[in-house]
Amino acid sequence: MGSLLGRLEAREEAARVRVEELRAEMAALAGRLAAEEELLSRLQITRQTVIEVLAGGDLPGEGDEGAVVAGVGGGVASALASQGVASSPGAAV
Repeated sequence: MGSLLGRLEAREEAARVRVEELRAEMAALAGRLAAEEELLSRLQITRQTVIEVLAGGDLPGEGDEGAVVAGVGGGVASALASQGVASSPGAAV
């Protein structure tokens, strides 16, 4: 009976070690995920800002001077096309 309990304790310790290793891996992955989510968010904001600037739309606090970038009244699609930029949300910038 003693060897059975010893084997059980050894298996339990091995399982405990694996659990701790997996927890450490999960923590590292959670950190990487957070960093990649932040990067994705920044890239999406950048893409949207570029589209707005190329479209010549006024940004909050701007008057007519914001419209000179891509021409007034051209719209987002024509501003992007004139710059060779795809306007679809999944397109790379």
